[in-house]
Amino acid sequence: MGRNPIDDDDDKVEKSSEKGATNISDSDTNSDVEEDEYIVEKVLEMRTTKKGKVQYLLKWKGFSHNENTWEPAEHLECPELVAAFMADQKEKQQQQQASTSKTNETSNGKRSHSSSSSHNKHDNTDDDKNNNNNSKKKRPRIEFDDTGYGRGLTPDTLMGATDIYDGELMFLVKWQGVHKPELVPSRIVNKQSPQLVIKFYEDRLTWNSTNGNNSSK
Repeated sequence: MGRNPIDDDDDKVEKSSEKGATNISDSDTNSDVEEDEYIVEKVLEMRTTKKGKVQYLLKWKGFSHNENTWEPAEHLECPELVAAFMADQKEKQQQQQASTSKTNETSNGKRSHSSSSSHNKHDNTDDDKNNNNNSKKKRPRIEFDDTGYGRGLTPDTLMGATDIYDGELMFLVKWQGVHKPELVPSRIVNKQSPQLVIKFYEDRLTWNSTNGNNSSK
């Protein structure tokens, strides 16, 4: 017979459409079916053309799947078969969504377990690192030769003080001719530059005293 599928942009219909695609149940009750009238056995697929027209892929009664053709929706006279096709598609879609959801839940469960295991391993690793850090936390004691004094530098001013170095009081020393200041233990600065230490504290005590006097007025 050689029925070829119609193109997306082809407005012509097959000979089946001229007579109207008929449901099997309709043909059973129609004893006067014309010889050239084709009977739809099943709706297989649906598509929308570039022009926005809906077409269905039809399996014809008495013909092989090689003879399946795409027919415009408006030419079909088998609403029961179209409805059955749509119901089947909806059921398949729901089953697919349920399967996807179940797969995601399983994947999330595995990911959560993996994340938990990874988190525990990470915690253990952090604990090991902390233990290593604690064992290495104590820094080597800074001696005279390790400072600018040992390198023959002359201190210019004390910029600040901190105890971040293992709790030991350190002065931030600005050296003459050197742009970058250096933290030096107070025990060394007190001995090498006592006048700078006195000035450092006097400046701050004076500032505090001035603020106190202003606040009392």
